[in-house]
Amino acid sequence: MQASPHYLVLRNLDAIIDSSPLTVGPETLVLDAIALMAERCQDVLVKSGSQVIGCLTSQDIMRLVALGTELRTTKIAEVMQSSVIKLKVAAGDALKPIVSLFSQTQTQLIAVIDEQDQMVGVITPESICLALGVVEMVENQLLQSQQMLQLIMDTIPHGIFWKDIHSVFLGCNRNFAKMVGFENPEDIVGKTDFDLVVDPEQAEFYDATLMEANQPEYYQIIPKQQADGSQIWLETNKVPLHSIGGQVVGMLGTVQDVTQRKETQEALEKSEEWFRFLAESIPQQVWIADADGNLVYMNQRVLDGFGSTRERVLGGKWTQWVHPDDLPNVVNVWNQSLATGINYEVEFRLFQKPSGTYHWHMGRALALRDRQGKIVNWFGTNTDIHDRVTAEIALRESEEYFRLLVEGVKDYAIYMLDPEGRVMSWNSGAECMTGYQAAEIIGRDFACFFPPEDIANAMPKQQLEAASVNSRCESESIFVRKDGSYFWANCILTALHDDTGELRGFCKLTRDITERKLTEKSLLRLQKAIESTSDGISIANISGQVIYVNPAFTEVLDYTGIQLNTCGGLVTTFRNPKVFETVLATVHRGESWHGEVTMQAQSGDYVQVDLRTDAIKDTTGKIVYLVSIYTDITQRRFIEEGLRLRDRAIAASSNGIIIADITIPDGSITYVNPAFERMTGYTAAEVMRQNFRLFLGADINQPALEQMKIAMQTGQDCKVILRNYRKDGSLFWHELNISPVYDTEACLTHYIGIQTDITQRKQAETALLVTQQRLQYLLSASPAVIYTSEAMRDYGTVFISNNIKGMVGYEAQEFVKDSGFWFSHIHPEDASDVLAELSQVQVFDKKQYSLEYRFLHADGTYRWIYDQGKVVWDKAGNPLELVGYWADITSRKQLEQELRTALEKEKELNELKSRFISMTSHEFRTPLSTILSSAELLEHYHQRWTEEKLLIHLRRIQTAVHRMTEMLDDILVIGKAEAGKLEYKPLFFDLVEYCRQLVEEVRLNLKSQHLIFFTSQCKSISCYMDDKLLGYILSNLLSNALKYSPDGSLVRFTLACKNEQAVLKIQDQGIGIPEENQPRLFESFYRANNVGNILGTGLGLAIVKKCVDIHNGEIYFTSQLGIGTQFTVKLPVEKYIK
Repeated sequence: MQASPHYLVLRNLDAIIDSSPLTVGPETLVLDAIALMAERCQDVLVKSGSQVIGCLTSQDIMRLVALGTELRTTKIAEVMQSSVIKLKVAAGDALKPIVSLFSQTQTQLIAVIDEQDQMVGVITPESICLALGVVEMVENQLLQSQQMLQLIMDTIPHGIFWKDIHSVFLGCNRNFAKMVGFENPEDIVGKTDFDLVVDPEQAEFYDATLMEANQPEYYQIIPKQQADGSQIWLETNKVPLHSIGGQVVGMLGTVQDVTQRKETQEALEKSEEWFRFLAESIPQQVWIADADGNLVYMNQRVLDGFGSTRERVLGGKWTQWVHPDDLPNVVNVWNQSLATGINYEVEFRLFQKPSGTYHWHMGRALALRDRQGKIVNWFGTNTDIHDRVTAEIALRESEEYFRLLVEGVKDYAIYMLDPEGRVMSWNSGAECMTGYQAAEIIGRDFACFFPPEDIANAMPKQQLEAASVNSRCESESIFVRKDGSYFWANCILTALHDDTGELRGFCKLTRDITERKLTEKSLLRLQKAIESTSDGISIANISGQVIYVNPAFTEVLDYTGIQLNTCGGLVTTFRNPKVFETVLATVHRGESWHGEVTMQAQSGDYVQVDLRTDAIKDTTGKIVYLVSIYTDITQRRFIEEGLRLRDRAIAASSNGIIIADITIPDGSITYVNPAFERMTGYTAAEVMRQNFRLFLGADINQPALEQMKIAMQTGQDCKVILRNYRKDGSLFWHELNISPVYDTEACLTHYIGIQTDITQRKQAETALLVTQQRLQYLLSASPAVIYTSEAMRDYGTVFISNNIKGMVGYEAQEFVKDSGFWFSHIHPEDASDVLAELSQVQVFDKKQYSLEYRFLHADGTYRWIYDQGKVVWDKAGNPLELVGYWADITSRKQLEQELRTALEKEKELNELKSRFISMTSHEFRTPLSTILSSAELLEHYHQRWTEEKLLIHLRRIQTAVHRMTEMLDDILVIGKAEAGKLEYKPLFFDLVEYCRQLVEEVRLNLKSQHLIFFTSQCKSISCYMDDKLLGYILSNLLSNALKYSPDGSLVRFTLACKNEQAVLKIQDQGIGIPEENQPRLFESFYRANNVGNILGTGLGLAIVKKCVDIHNGEIYFTSQLGIGTQFTVKLPVEKYIK
């Protein structure tokens, strides 16, 4: 059963608060207070002003009586309880905490105060019991009413719910429970809107607002999102619930699903909105009439047009705005439509109040029928067609005017074409222009006016298509008259379409422009001539403002016409403005001006111009324009100045210069310079019109003359050396260079000869030739090679004697042609030293230098060269060249090398001898001492000793002899190896088996506790080796491993085969080899410095190295002090080439 709303009365505690408590002042006598308490049956509160300062209860009275207190004279302030519990009670406080407070404090009274600490009332156990008794009685009475009410609510189709002050559901009817998804109404108790909606954000507490405002809300329509995503609309009514004291304690609401009604209403509103929008926005007048023809609606355009009110128009007086002439027809058609139901359509004139005129309208109306086909009303529109009707009338008038105009035009051919291009009309202008009469041309294709080549290119068809697409086609071309003559015409072809956009034909307007074309052609020729000339041309008004400039003017002075006028006109181009004033004054007098002027271009450069200025006059002779022609003579002036300077240069030249004109018979001389006069002794006047043979005398048999003759005949340059004779008959040598000169038509006209006196050079060459022949003889007879070279850069050879080939196999020219040839053939190891020495010679101003370096011979070998030379310096202290000689010292260097080798060999032998003597003196002394001592003991004591003791000394002698034998064998082997006499006799055997047998032999001879461990990766390895030399290798390596390892240590011996090589590794755990001794370990008689007293000759590893080399193998080792050493030997197993 849901909680009754009446229980809310207890929750707000209003029923248990006594708002009129019994109060007295602190001066009141106790007996008076008891009388009041008996009268009111209440405990009393003591107040001082507005403050509660204590209380007196019935229990306090009993205590006072028991104590014998004088009640008549005692003031209540003296015996009251000074501590009174004060409680602020809010609207939502519960009863239970207050009951618990009475139980815990044993108090009989609680003062209730408000937010301002003002007393509101008191709560006592009696007030609580009284309130609960009333509620219990009321509950029993309401239970039956509630059950009846619940039954009524469950039968109502609306959803009903109620909530407390915190918007928590207290109950609902069955319809509301089903609406929110619950089976039973009890399931909703204790839930809020957050538990009922799909989206928690939609759970807004509208109820809280309602309860705060304490105002009911009716007919509120709100959306609700369903769990399946759909949305429904709910109509809600909510009223606040009040307690007995008038406090809001909750709310009661009803809910109804109005989704269908909402959708229907929205569709109707939208439909009406669309209709209103359409009716008010379309440009027509819209009206609606009932089935009898009475107007029931019209849009604002009707009212605006009539200038009337809606009531007046709806009253049936609309006919007064129809034109009197159109009214009978309008009424007749409207009555016919009302009678038959056919569509209403009529054209008539309506009076328009804004303009005060009648406008043509098209009236249309359709009958709207119900489902039974009965006419409900008429929907009509009045469309303003005044512009169209007016345009049609104007068009008819215009067509008539146009016809008259076309017929009267004589200068233009105007005619119509059908869509296929056939002539449909013909005016008098067309007759005059083409020679065709209307009867002759109408019906013919307009292509007959085109030349044959245009017809072949389908130009008539293209123009029709272009006009159809673009509505217009304009062209200028040649056409043909009836008599076959041609004329130029400008034609405009316009496409004509009807209202539906369909092509109806074309209108063609043709104007004869033959005369204009001829004028344009003439002007174009003149313009091209002006624009193509190299002279600048300007046309200006009489004040100098430019009207026209040609491209050449812009190219010369860098000004366009606009730029020049912006800067001030023509005067801007004159360097001296007074010259411009002179030109203007001359032209204004009616005269032409011509002269050379310095002008300034826009770039600031000065330009020399030959200027000619004339006046242009109108028909009355008045000067209106100035025309000027500018010829740029800057280049000509520059050439003239250059020629003048060249003339002066030629005149001042130390070489003789001759110019001969071959267009004159015999090629006479036309010019000689002063140097020629000084060189030959002849004056210019004496040689003019003379031939070159004047200077040859009788010496005409010179080969150079024939060479010069051939060159002059073929028009080529020529350089010869000739013997000539001066005027006084003395001989002089000169070098003559002749060059041909051609005119602009490539015809040979002149020869220019440059003559240089080389008499002294010839004399010096003769002396030099004699000196060179002498020197060449000396060089060829000397073993040394003489050279000169550059003193800088790559020291390229300038000269080298021919005997260089005998020394290094190269021709002398190879050194001279390639400046880097000498340095590139020096041995790379010597090149840097050579450069350093030559650089020091120049830096420290040394006079001489001497070098020794290797030079690559042509046969690919290097030869030692001794290079000695000196630096030649100029007067300023700059190096000019290097002069020196080479000597081949290869033999000497070889002797020096052999001598050094011999000395090193001797030193090595002496060292070897010293080590051998040291070894033999040490190693042989011990066994010899053993033999000597044992022999002496045997000699003196052999009769006294036992046989066993005798054998001990005999064995010592045998061991010492064996040791000496081994040492001698090692010495013999190393001696043979050093002498290259150690024999190599390979044979085939199994290497694995050989190694196993060798290890067994070594084990048998072991006297210590060493262990030898042999392993092989292969069961059998066939090899082709010298087994004796292999024995030397393995025996020595195993012997050393055992000798230098402590007793009990392990020696590993491994054998493997890889890449056709036997890989033998012997590893010990011995003393190791010091790093500083490792490089010399394979030298004869050499021992490491950490062997101590361990016996050894220092020959074992030397023998091993020699034997490995004989097998064409390799040996290497790794060692660490105190850890051990590993030797690795690699020997080929199949083939060996000694």
